[in-house]
Amino acid sequence: MQKGKLGICLWVYPLLAFLLAIFGQPLMCLVLFLFALGAEKDEWAARQTLQAFLLALVSSLMDYVFGTLLGAVTNIPFVGGVIGGFFGVIEALVSIVVLVFAILGLVRACKGQEANVPLFGGIANRAFGMVRQKVVYQQPVPPQNPQGPQA
Repeated sequence: MQKGKLGICLWVYPLLAFLLAIFGQPLMCLVLFLFALGAEKDEWAARQTLQAFLLALVSSLMDYVFGTLLGAVTNIPFVGGVIGGFFGVIEALVSIVVLVFAILGLVRACKGQEANVPLFGGIANRAFGMVRQKVVYQQPVPPQNPQGPQA
């Protein structure tokens, strides 16, 4: 495995970042991203830690939004329980998706591959100027006779 400027294997940074994303620590992910970007100056490690940071940030924002909404709604009799249950299910689904994406990213990054977390992989690539261009295939146009059809 490739080692960075500090003598640490580069896959360690994404590993730690995805673990922090699993545990819901977006600020620590941000610190790790900035460290990989500034101290190591390695683009691959920075892209992977950025994906983990974005994943942790979305998870944290969803927890905040649902916590705020649940706090306001739970005081309403009956309706608060129903809406609270609905938001609880949505929050659980978001947490499961974050966990699955973080585990997939962690496994791929430990192998030295791109984490390619859905949605966040594209954002990270665009942030570092790596934009994939779509290739459009067109069928060749047959040459036309300028004199028109011949009888």
